[in-house]
Amino acid sequence: MDNSKIIKIAFLFIAIILGAGFASGQELMKFFVRYGNNGFIGIILSGIIFFLVGWAVMELSIEYKTKNYSQFLEKLIGRGFALFMESVVSCFLFVLFSAMLAASGATSAESFYVPNIYGI
Repeated sequence: MDNSKIIKIAFLFIAIILGAGFASGQELMKFFVRYGNNGFIGIILSGIIFFLVGWAVMELSIEYKTKNYSQFLEKLIGRGFALFMESVVSCFLFVLFSAMLAASGATSAESFYVPNIYGI
């Protein structure tokens, strides 16, 4: 694998972690920092778990020669359950998107005193 693919995969993994909200700051404060030294151990363990899961997914996707998420799920859990999981994920993403739109409308209304629809 050439260096450009490695860099792309590394940035994708970082984007997934940050995009999922794990490293937004609040989680670190609420779950790790307030426990002192034990929290530091939690940060290290979380990093190790993220590394291992990411590595396992990469190894399996290379082994299965999958090109996308759907193919990977089908190889991993079977066609029927993969379709069900994709439906659940799609519904979850729609609900999150709707919540984000509502929050953007509320934030713009509070900050700029405009109707919610302009923020959405």
